[in-house]
Amino acid sequence: MNIAWLTGADKGVGYYLAMELAVQGWSVIATGSDRKDLEHLALRARGLEGRIMPSVVDLSKPALAMECVQAIEQQVGPITHALFCHTPPPEADAEVFASAQVQASMSLVVSDTARAMEAVIPYFVEREVGVIAVLNSYLGYRGLPGFACHGAAFSALETFCESMRFSLEEKGIRLLLYTPGLFEEERVEDIDSLASLATTPQVCAEHFSERLADWSFERLVPNSLSWGFRILRILPHGIFRRFIRKNLPDSDMRFAKVEEHEAMLENIKDLAQKAKAAEEGGGA
Repeated sequence: MNIAWLTGADKGVGYYLAMELAVQGWSVIATGSDRKDLEHLALRARGLEGRIMPSVVDLSKPALAMECVQAIEQQVGPITHALFCHTPPPEADAEVFASAQVQASMSLVVSDTARAMEAVIPYFVEREVGVIAVLNSYLGYRGLPGFACHGAAFSALETFCESMRFSLEEKGIRLLLYTPGLFEEERVEDIDSLASLATTPQVCAEHFSERLADWSFERLVPNSLSWGFRILRILPHGIFRRFIRKNLPDSDMRFAKVEEHEAMLENIKDLAQKAKAAEEGGGA
């Protein structure tokens, strides 16, 4: 019997993934931060072939993640799959940049995943078998206007997992990334060209469950969006910049023209030199 520890099960893709696995007969320990949503999830799973056991776990505290995994191992059975979904990062303030916005996104997407891995890997290493699957996003492929915080988090997540994969495979542990496309909870509705291709967390969860038996490192939903982002990923920066300016609404406003930018810098230099000359003249 498959026993899955699923994080981020109280929202979005994680919520529907728990249901999908329960339908397939899995035992799912569904963890998250919202007790009411987790209890509702477990209630919906009653009568299914599998079962969902809800548990509130704060992944920002490593000790709690380790206690959770230990409890699962002792009370339910050996974990076969560790599935890490994430709570959608907070929306960044478009007007005022603050490093706390980046920190919050990195914590929810990267640090929480790392803390969850830290808790479960020792058990997988001891048994020399185990599957870790991580939900990813196309937002980390290239730097899109308005998604600096999200993009930084998911780009770091992919690099982290890609590096971890090598050492884990030596120990018999399989690690995979699932990149389902952009789902609605990532707030892409402001970009028409992306919103039209966004899918739902429920559809993402169905595809995620289907790919858990796949041995490749990263699985993408094979559609026009995935191919589009693959192409964007390898474009030289100058071509990519022109593409963004042409295809995203109001993107011209996000780029200073090179000539205007240089003129502004020269103006600042002139003002500084005049101020310095005036100061020296006054001192003389």
